[in-house]
Amino acid sequence: KNNHKVTRSSQNAVIYTRVSSKDQLDNASLDSQLRICERYAHRKSMNVVAYFGGTFESAKTDESKEFNRMLAFVKRNKEVSYVICYNYTRFSRTGLDGAQISDQLKKFGITLVTATQEIDTSTPTGKFQERFQFLMARWDNEVRTTNMTVGMTQRLLQGYWPLTVPFGYTNLNKGQKADKHHIWVNEQGKLLRKAWTLKIKYGLPNNEIGSRLNTAGLKIHEKKLSATVRNPFYCGQGVCSFIPGKVVE
Repeated sequence: KNNHKVTRSSQNAVIYTRVSSKDQLDNASLDSQLRICERYAHRKSMNVVAYFGGTFESAKTDESKEFNRMLAFVKRNKEVSYVICYNYTRFSRTGLDGAQISDQLKKFGITLVTATQEIDTSTPTGKFQERFQFLMARWDNEVRTTNMTVGMTQRLLQGYWPLTVPFGYTNLNKGQKADKHHIWVNEQGKLLRKAWTLKIKYGLPNNEIGSRLNTAGLKIHEKKLSATVRNPFYCGQGVCSFIPGKVVE
């Protein structure tokens, strides 16, 4: 077994940026991350050869498309020595799994660096600090999830809908708190409404209803239509795994 450590001596680097939700794409977070990472590269005399991310990807798992594309690129390109991220939470929130990926990169001669948390991972103290940052990111993620679950459960019991609205509806106040949401029937919903009329008045099967809706301009698969007409939300009732066994108006 060859345990020889691979070293890369170039100053070439890639930058990976990420936000954790679709809503954050509308703010300046990605631009700020990119700008700060580029400043870091300039200060360290690094040559940025590629950019990855620039979109929303969950950091709860390390299976996101852009993240894996970045890993494949740096492992394949032997002229790349660094991966630059804004901070460790932008790289991964999976705790020790994120630290393991960082260790794997080191075996290829690639060093993970962050623009706002400069840690020398070539020393035992630095390695400990890096693992601690990954663990803190995981802990923070779990705390956020717990708080969000409690808040969403409370809103659901109050009769609000803090989740994504079903097909045929538009939330005109998306991004606001659930009690500020304005859920509106959109143009697709107006066509979808015919499904219930066709079912109640004529007892038509779903495939025939789907065919008529397609003719009217609403493309919907039979399986999706079947799930839609059985969704209590369209009857003004909320059913959700956050409130098991409960139905709220």
